[in-house]
Amino acid sequence: MNIVKRLFDSRTKEEKERDFEMYASQIFPYGDEQKNTVKNLLKEAFPGVKIQYLMMHYILIKQEFLDGTGKTVEEACASVEKKKVVKITPELKQAIRRLLSIDLNITEELSYPTSEALKN
Repeated sequence: MNIVKRLFDSRTKEEKERDFEMYASQIFPYGDEQKNTVKNLLKEAFPGVKIQYLMMHYILIKQEFLDGTGKTVEEACASVEKKKVVKITPELKQAIRRLLSIDLNITEELSYPTSEALKN
């Protein structure tokens, strides 16, 4: 949110917290355990890339896909990749798409592949 919007945001603290919780549950419906699993997979798969940028890139793609416009995973990825949050290598591109496809269909068991499997 930019500075001007923050200045004129008339929501109460409780409303902001509620909105954040709703957003977070949309991106990671299984909570912190799911978020941390995705984070650790990305960190292990791409140790040379700052994890906060990888997570931002991943969340932006997932948000773009879930926004209700009917975009495919490919379209969401292509849209976010234009923003160049991280340097997109073919290996990263493939791993992010693979992880997103798995994550969108994950169950509460959170059965993710290994970081090596993501890259292959």
